[in-house]
Parts: sequence; C-alpha cells; structure tokens
Amino acid sequence: MLSMLRRNTVSMVVLVLVIGLLSGVGLAAKQKVTLWSFAPNNIMEWEARKADIDKKFDIDLVIEEVPENAFVQTLQAAMMDGTNFPDIIEWRIEQNQILDADPKRSLVIPLDKYVSKSDAFKKVPAGRVAWTTYGGHVYGLPHDVHPVVLLYNDTLWKSVGVDMAKIETWDEFFVAAQKLTATKKDGKPVHYALPYDGGGLGATMWMIWQQTGAEVLDKDGKPIFTNPEFTSFTKWWVDKVKSGMLVSWDWGNFGALLSDGTLAAYT
Repeated sequence: MLSMLRRNTVSMVVLVLVIGLLSGVGLAAKQKVTLWSFAPNNIMEWEARKADIDKKFDIDLVIEEVPENAFVQTLQAAMMDGTNFPDIIEWRIEQNQILDADPKRSLVIPLDKYVSKSDAFKKVPAGRVAWTTYGGHVYGLPHDVHPVVLLYNDTLWKSVGVDMAKIETWDEFFVAAQKLTATKKDGKPVHYALPYDGGGLGATMWMIWQQTGAEVLDKDGKPIFTNPEFTSFTKWWVDKVKSGMLVSWDWGNFGALLSDGTLAAYT
C-alpha cells in the first residue's frame, strides 16, 4: 500500500488540509488536489475557503464528499485500484483503523518530514495529535476542536423534579434519569436521557469515555482494551445501556425527537 502511495507521489493525511498548516511546502502550479471529507457541514466550510486556498497555494482544490459509513471501504478500494484516490482526507480520529505504527502497513504516509520543519506544528498540543501518532510517526493533524457539552431540555427535567444545573457527575446524571424515564407508554419510556450509538466506542459513549482518561492504545498505537480503567468504564457503560434510559441515535429524526421531548438531552 505504501509503495503505491510513493509511486504515485500521493500525500494523504487525516483530519487536516496539510498545505494550510505546513507553510513553506509548495505544490506545482495549478496542480489538482483532491480532498475527501465525510461531513457535509465541513464541506461547506471548505467550499467557502476554496478560492483563498487555491490562490495562496496556486492549486485547484477539488472537494468531494464520501459517506462516513463507507469512507474506509471506499478509500481502501481506491487505493487497491490505484485510481481516483484523494490527496488529502478529512476523517474522524476515532475511526483511525487506516493507521498503523508501521508506515508500510498504513493507508496514509507519515508527515514527519513536514511537521519537523513547521513552526505552526510546534504550537499544537501533543494531545491533539496523540490519536494520529503511531510508532513515533505523525500521520494526521487536527484542524478544529469540538468542546464536549451537555445540552438538555431544562423544562422537561424540572417537570420530574431534577435541576440539571446541580448535576456534577455522570453517576448523578443517571440516578436523576431514573425519574425522567419512569413514565412509560406501551412499555417504553416516553422520555430518554441520552441517545447512543450501538456501533461501539463512538457518539455519546466516546464523549463520556474521553472524560475518564482511560487509555485504549499503547505508545505504538496498539489496542490495550484490557487495561483496568477502560474495562471498568465499559462495564459501567453497558449497565447504562441495559437500563433502558438511552435510545439509539436517529439522525434523520433528531430534531423532531428533541422537539417532542423524546430526547431530553444529548452530548
């Protein structure tokens, strides 16, 4: 896979437009640079900045959307075929199965020779690139930060006697949620405390897990899911899912579920 990248002189990265951060690294005049992104809202941002990017780096930036649920498979297929692959990818760090501590086994090439020359990179906190650094190689760079907050329907929670402003821990939250989910219709709660994604370490589970500090990767990027902190969190999370206080994500109806009170909060 790496030989294909080198043969075609492709430089792909995760989560960043590299040419925007690594000043001093030029490209050929009006070279076509293809960027794949999984997020429609992010694509709107890229499109709004395309003219400035094209002018600054003398390129033709081509922005393409690839569905999130087929991103890795589409990338793998393009790389194997050797055609129509991107130069840059924008991807979620928690879906980093495309990376490996051994560059020869990674779908993208290390950026080490670029970041070592970048003054901008020296200002990036180490934690922001921890999830895209494997075996000492930097494979991707962050371009934004998403704060984790809890949004909730204050009126709905107060209707069951819960003042969310006084809740300080997730354990307290789920104890309070028992009051919220007590009202049933056809055997199911009328209101749910949170939505969740049953696909694994993602969405709400991901947001809460980050606050535990439990590591899931060692210094070489290898899984360490058996460490006590992560094992404890996983058991805690499964217990919350089984409690019936959470409901599966439904992005298509997300706004309606918030509006009618089916979802009382989300993070």
